[in-house]
Amino acid sequence: MYDRYGFLIRIFAEGIEKWQPRYRKYDQTDGIIIVVELAGFNNTNMVIEVEKSSVIIRGIRDDFMESHFDLTHDQLKIPIGPFELIIQIECDIETDKTEINCQDGLFTIICRKSDDVRKAS
Repeated sequence: MYDRYGFLIRIFAEGIEKWQPRYRKYDQTDGIIIVVELAGFNNTNMVIEVEKSSVIIRGIRDDFMESHFDLTHDQLKIPIGPFELIIQIECDIETDKTEINCQDGLFTIICRKSDDVRKAS
């Protein structure tokens, strides 16, 4: 499902409703930089896995107001529930040299390209 601006806000996978966060991927000579928009997340409610040619991000966003019993939804613009984002990388990366930083709800994942890929460039 896409919002009115064309951003993917919800997908259906394996019979479970999931959504995907927005991201940008930048290619550099020696690495790949991925910026993922995940406001309200930290290392307790999400997992980032870096593999040889992909980055997988999984987590769950709980309903912010579920503890308030007498509320009805007026607008639902922030997706909740489980999500999974698989970002394919077109070259091999060195998984042990990946850096992950978070600031203001933006996770920055810096992946270093393997030596073979950098030498071929």
